[in-house]
Amino acid sequence: EPIPVRQRCPSCPERLERAIHRAIAKKPEQRWDGVREFGQELKEILVLLAPTSERKAGTTTALVRQELSGLQPAGKERHTAPTELGARPLELLQTSATPDLPTRSRRWPMLVGSAVVVVAATVALLLPRDTKSPPAASLLPTPVPTAVSRPTAVPEPAATPTAPAVVPVEVDLFADPPADLSADGKSLGRVQSTRLTLTPGRHEIRQRIPGYREITHTIEVTRAGEQFNLRLPPFGLLTVMNDMGVAVRGARVLVDGKDVGGLPLLEMKVEAGRREVKVTWPDGSNWSDTVDVAAMGRTHRTARPGSA
Repeated sequence: EPIPVRQRCPSCPERLERAIHRAIAKKPEQRWDGVREFGQELKEILVLLAPTSERKAGTTTALVRQELSGLQPAGKERHTAPTELGARPLELLQTSATPDLPTRSRRWPMLVGSAVVVVAATVALLLPRDTKSPPAASLLPTPVPTAVSRPTAVPEPAATPTAPAVVPVEVDLFADPPADLSADGKSLGRVQSTRLTLTPGRHEIRQRIPGYREITHTIEVTRAGEQFNLRLPPFGLLTVMNDMGVAVRGARVLVDGKDVGGLPLLEMKVEAGRREVKVTWPDGSNWSDTVDVAAMGRTHRTARPGSA
């Protein structure tokens, strides 16, 4: 701790002592805010203690400036009030001319100037040793915030539009003549009419009469309550018998030129209408007839070689 100024110089005013101690305070927050404030305080003390003519004030200021200019600055990074005071000129306060004071009072300007020199020298010696270094964190360059790379947002896959739910509907099937039916491979049995549940769209309906004919219908279901008529050509039952004593071995029966079997031909399903029936034997003889087959009826004929 520095020795109080008044202990060395009891005649030093208290205000000057406070100004000097504030200039050499260890804690930066307790010091003067700047060199101008410190210089202004010293000038006010000079005016109060030793008011003189402009010539004498200029002499005192020149003395202080000369003494301070010989001091080495504490450093480039930080200037305290005492060191800057030596580098910058002090502004002179305009004072009015006053009568000369007794010789004893004229010692104060010299005393104040000497005190300032002592303060400046003390500050120059103490500050490099006693002043705390700025925190290490303040010496480091201000960190530049780095851009945080965020993962690229992956767009969610667009929702696949779902087809509206397919609602099955009921349709009616009518078979003429009655037949064995199947829908899309599923057997429905022998029916003449039935109600069936199908989804909208295409479907295959098979209509079959054993021993007669089979056909597949393609239907298009669009709405509920539709009716589909499945038709086959009407048929009748044809029977061809051999006459008494007529051989049946090797005989063949033809209907509309198509071989349908041998003798006797019993209740064969043939398409209704006029049909050409013919019977041939191995020895070259034959029998033929034009027959009207009734729909859903029975037709009989007797065959004898050489007869019609």
